[in-house]
Amino acid sequence: MRQSYCVLSGIVLALVLYLLVSLVFGIINVTSVWDLGRFVYDISHYLIVVVAAVFAAKKAAGQGWLIGFSLALILAAISLAVHWSIGEPIFNQIVRSLITLGVGTVAGIFGVNI
Repeated sequence: MRQSYCVLSGIVLALVLYLLVSLVFGIINVTSVWDLGRFVYDISHYLIVVVAAVFAAKKAAGQGWLIGFSLALILAAISLAVHWSIGEPIFNQIVRSLITLGVGTVAGIFGVNI
């Protein structure tokens, strides 16, 4: 039960961070200060996964790899659904999801050990 609560709190944190990053990127794009490429969006996605997985694993205080993997799996599924709906190529989506799973798992391991 505790692990489920920790994964849920990590997902909530990730969604809040996604909203904040979207707001900042939206302001940057509207003001045309800076042209954000796909690389910046991908890096921000992976950083959000890392922060959420470390937070959830630290809160769970055990089984960090499982917490990080579960959190990353849910976030990858959400990401797949969003990118599939806007018509991004499936190969890019699968590669991004696999990287997300790896990043989340490693971040969960680090989160428990910090």
